[in-house]
Amino acid sequence: MRRTRAGFTLVELLAVLAILALVMSLTAGAVQRVRQAGVRAERAAWQQNRRNGNTIPRSTPVRVLFVGNSYTSVNDLPGAVKALADADRARGGPGLVVGSHTVGGAKLRDHWEAGTAPDLVRSGDWDLVVLQEQSQTPLPGFGRDRLYVPYGRKFCALAREANAVPVLYLTWPRPDTPGFVQLDYTLSVADLARDAGAEVAAAGIAKEIVEGQIPGFPFTADAGGHPTAAGTYVAACAFFAAVFDTSPEGLPASVTTASGAAVGVPAVQAPVVQRAAAEAHARAKKLLDRDPERRHLR
Repeated sequence: MRRTRAGFTLVELLAVLAILALVMSLTAGAVQRVRQAGVRAERAAWQQNRRNGNTIPRSTPVRVLFVGNSYTSVNDLPGAVKALADADRARGGPGLVVGSHTVGGAKLRDHWEAGTAPDLVRSGDWDLVVLQEQSQTPLPGFGRDRLYVPYGRKFCALAREANAVPVLYLTWPRPDTPGFVQLDYTLSVADLARDAGAEVAAAGIAKEIVEGQIPGFPFTADAGGHPTAAGTYVAACAFFAAVFDTSPEGLPASVTTASGAAVGVPAVQAPVVQRAAAEAHARAKKLLDRDPERRHLR
């Protein structure tokens, strides 16, 4: 009488397990490739819409490179913007990935000629590239036409070549440079932004609004105009509005960056600062309208 086997041999069982492992590996790889393709498609759609002046929802973090000097590095402005974006994730925001390259006192020309910042723009796969000029250079008589405009154009063109949107950091008057007001900075930055196809992060306008509503607000820490922790919070709210094209209202009154920098304002002042940042962003967008009849500052 012939005997029948009741199960698999060890060799057969191992062969079946190996086949199952291979199938699972191939399936997981295919799922990962589909997921990555979806992320790339989402980012490409977001970037294309952003270049056309629209911001659409996205699920993946926005990638932002900051290029500048001490106005960016003091109190870790990039980290403060990221901390606000991290808080925003709790209410459905996509989050933020930041990189930065800062050199104290550097002009955009210095960054361009040194080569590190252009290499980062080319290689970083960024959605937005923030460009901060030395704090006096955008002014007439301090290098606006000779330095700010030509090197701003170079960086903006490079950012667009790398499929990123350039964003100009609009700063504020320095206490040690009398004779200039916020409007002088605003017009120089807005003119370059329209010419070079850039956006504007209107920190200087936000500062002006906040100081008009909170007398004695401690924005600057020294004669060179470097921001206090409260001033950096104002700038961070302005950048949040610019990056996500939405109001920072409802975000925390203070945050601590990954580097340990604590920035913020008293809780009672936070709604005023956040509304000011949203208003500054709205004004900046109107300034960039290509139709001169529709532009206004107030």
